[in-house]
Amino acid sequence: PRSSEPGELFFGCGAPGGLGSSPGSWSLELAGMGQMMSTLVGGGANSGVKAIALGASAVAAGRVPFAVSGGGDSASNAGFLLRGRVGLSIGPGRVEDLLLTDCGKDWNMKSTAGARAETSAARAGVPRAAMDRFALESYRAALARRASRFFTPLIAPVHAGNSSIEEDDHPNEDLATELEVEIVKAQPCFVTQTSQGSGAITARNSARFSDSAGFVVLADESRAKASGPIGLEIVDFVDAALQSSEAIHAPTSAVEKLLARNRVDPERLAFIEIDESFAASPLILMKKLRIPREKVNAAGGSLVFGDGLGGSGPRMLIHLCELLKEDKGDLGVVVGYSSGSQSTALLVRKVKF
Repeated sequence: PRSSEPGELFFGCGAPGGLGSSPGSWSLELAGMGQMMSTLVGGGANSGVKAIALGASAVAAGRVPFAVSGGGDSASNAGFLLRGRVGLSIGPGRVEDLLLTDCGKDWNMKSTAGARAETSAARAGVPRAAMDRFALESYRAALARRASRFFTPLIAPVHAGNSSIEEDDHPNEDLATELEVEIVKAQPCFVTQTSQGSGAITARNSARFSDSAGFVVLADESRAKASGPIGLEIVDFVDAALQSSEAIHAPTSAVEKLLARNRVDPERLAFIEIDESFAASPLILMKKLRIPREKVNAAGGSLVFGDGLGGSGPRMLIHLCELLKEDKGDLGVVVGYSSGSQSTALLVRKVKF
């Protein structure tokens, strides 16, 4: 896109606290596209998927000729919050971690996303062994893709001074070896005891926060044809919202609604990209919809690359696009997850021009 074209940026950002009034606008200005409109989209790790859905809607409605959609977050730069606008009284004050305040806690700041996921996983009958196995499989899948240079054309190098970053920190062989040994030793990190026994969610079978950003260009068919012989069409999208105690089930609910509305049998899907903040979430989806493991996050997910919040959605869509290019199947799904118990699911189709 050229800076003179009236497109729009939909910027998903899961933890915007401390990033300034409009991180999307600053990003556009630095990219030499400061005259383009920017809309900030919140919602944790679902924000990037929702931003893509909003961009697709804007293009489909003819409101803009193209949209740049995706998002990003920098967990390593997330700040801390000191509540004291009216002055601190005598005694200690409380400092809050913005990552938890914006993304990890419920509305009353009493329960964490991990604790709620632990309770839901126990009720759904997802055992610790299955979560550990899924995490290991995700890492192995990503390692295999890295060996085949699957990720190389998908990553934009970042240059700063004399240094250059051209690939992600993960996956790598050393961490894979460490994970193989340490995953069974990891202790529950959110809830030590549930109604089903000891806690099952650990730092090894849940995603760490990471710095991440990713974007896709959405356009009408005439513009998309100019980009190459194979494209990806966003067929439809739906949202699902549940009670906060059932947040981990929201992705499954969104996918069920999406497939039902479009009369698509789960067996028709070539691949599903689902947020892996907790291994229990894709396991619940696989069990409910009877989807084979090899179709779910076939290039690895957040358990490998980290929970990039706003950057997770575009990464999943980009991975799905590459997977579909090399597969005979033509349908796939991308579904996000928010600790606020909301999920957006996209149905996408491979098209040949």
